[in-house]
Amino acid sequence: MILRLEQSTEKFLRKAVREGLVILIRKKKRLKEEFLISFGEQKPIKVLKRMDELGILPE
Repeated sequence: MILRLEQSTEKFLRKAVREGLVILIRKKKRLKEEFLISFGEQKPIKVLKRMDELGILPE
């Protein structure tokens, strides 16, 4: 099962990855906060897998 994002959110994330903007926030507090939020989700592994599919996670 794929974690579904709102269409506008996914579009924004894909553009941010494509333009290298995610690299700028990987070291920032915001990404850490998103990780902490994802662990509070009902299925955190699916959230992390989706983040990886979108290219958000560091390599």
